[in-house]
Amino acid sequence: HLLEDETLALFGWYEARQDYADRTRRLKQAILFDNRIESVRQQEVRELYRLPFKVSASSMEAYGACPFKFFMRYGIRPQERQIWQINLPDIGNLLHKTAEVFTKQIVEEQIDLHTVDQQMVEDRVEAIITEQAQQYKSAMFASGGVNAFLFNKLRRAAKNAIGMMVQQLKNGIFTIADSEVRFDESGQMSPISLKLPDGEEVLLRGAIDRVDIYEKDGRRYIKIVDYKTGNKSVDYTNIYYGLNMQLLLYMQACLNADLQNTPAGMFYYQLDNPLFKYEEEPDEEKLDKKMRDEMKLRGIATSDAEIIRAIDQNGENLTNMKIKKDGEPAQGANVFSEEELKALMAHTVRLTEQFSQEIFSGEIAPRPYIKKDQSNACTYCDYKSICTFDTGFTANQYRNLEPVGREQIVEKTARSKGVEDA
Repeated sequence: HLLEDETLALFGWYEARQDYADRTRRLKQAILFDNRIESVRQQEVRELYRLPFKVSASSMEAYGACPFKFFMRYGIRPQERQIWQINLPDIGNLLHKTAEVFTKQIVEEQIDLHTVDQQMVEDRVEAIITEQAQQYKSAMFASGGVNAFLFNKLRRAAKNAIGMMVQQLKNGIFTIADSEVRFDESGQMSPISLKLPDGEEVLLRGAIDRVDIYEKDGRRYIKIVDYKTGNKSVDYTNIYYGLNMQLLLYMQACLNADLQNTPAGMFYYQLDNPLFKYEEEPDEEKLDKKMRDEMKLRGIATSDAEIIRAIDQNGENLTNMKIKKDGEPAQGANVFSEEELKALMAHTVRLTEQFSQEIFSGEIAPRPYIKKDQSNACTYCDYKSICTFDTGFTANQYRNLEPVGREQIVEKTARSKGVEDA
């Protein structure tokens, strides 16, 4: 008990006096406050989310970071006051839309990328990004001053990123199948449908930025590319605990769509220009090499050396996926057998089921993760002023994530899949 019997008796004496009753009750409430957030009743859960329960990879990642974050973002949905200014999401949206439209044009016009030169790329990107900027938020990017300066930087970044993207595709034999590939009730592919133990259906939906394909021996190899602003890379701890589920769930949707589909690789591609630090002024050749290194595809792929070479024939486009001369992957490479990739996908599907079940049970209490390096879910959370999470309260404690490496995640997911298949 936070209050001793004598103290409680004293509070009772003051509460019995009309002059002190209200202030005493408020003081006692403050002393006994433990910042505990109770679960939501199931009827309220159904009213908040409706049925069938529709989720996305990003919403599941939000829950994996902290249940309260999911509850606020996808249940209560408070809105920030809108300020007429360009922010980071606006920059990402414009670059993302430019890449999407460019890719759509390549597919729809059946353009052979091997006939495309840098000037053609720049001309198309110039036309696309200018049109998109005019349509975005009342032509905010074209409003002059600082915004116009920023737009010029984004034009250069888009031309550079899409130019390198074209070069990467030329260096492989995969071809673009489509961009913004939706898997939902009206998309090109069906949503991933899951059944919870209580019989409720969960529909996992999404849109894949780009899908590339390569057909060989009656199999269609699938390569997924997700466009990002910022340098995102593979983190097995994040994958295992459900903080990075997107690529694996997207690939699962592709495999569900056709039995011929086989996982080749899942990658992030950086759309904005990376920043470098130099002790001295670099020459143009070194700068170009550094730029290409920073903008390589980052992700995970099959350990099949032939398929890796089909993605990247000269070994210049992928990060940490080197294949040795004997055909085996180099030590620590982010490559997996087909069975291992499918076990990773099955793991993210199980996490989706687990998270959905917890959401339906009314779980909303803050349980933010914290890693060994002290990075945690609260640092950039939009809702920390609402939940007022404070480890000084017994009810508010971080959820420690033990580091997980490549070998560990293979072992853990294989073991889980084995139990599931048994």
